[in-house]
Amino acid sequence: MPLWTWIVEDDSAERADRSIADAIAAGLGTWESETRDDEAVPDLPPISRSRLQALMGESRVQVNGKPCSAAIRLVLGDTVRVDLPEPEPLELVPENIPLEFLYQDEHIAVVNKPAGLTVHPSSTQRSGTLVHALLYHLKDLSGVGGVQRPGIVH
Repeated sequence: MPLWTWIVEDDSAERADRSIADAIAAGLGTWESETRDDEAVPDLPPISRSRLQALMGESRVQVNGKPCSAAIRLVLGDTVRVDLPEPEPLELVPENIPLEFLYQDEHIAVVNKPAGLTVHPSSTQRSGTLVHALLYHLKDLSGVGGVQRPGIVH
């Protein structure tokens, strides 16, 4: 489980969720693995404010050792810690959702994605996405973005 620690270097007039998200995106603080000292922490994308707020609701964000709310203001010297849980793997089951293929060969497929069709599964939409449809129509879909987020460019 990755842990992020950051010591606030200036007083901010912004909410904690915004300050923390900006600090993570800027590469401030340090990531470490809770499981093993020599385990490399993977490159993690920036964390959205809404994701931080959800983590705060789970007491996974602490300031000076105490649970933090999104609205507090951080001050110089505060120690912020974000305990990021391991991602939950999605079970991707191919679904026969009709797609219009504009071009397809062994390396690439160009699809006219219908408006309103979600591209990737999420915690709120676990089925009925473009990924599910492509898994049905293309038997060798690339895993460029990993199992949960196949190599789709849009």
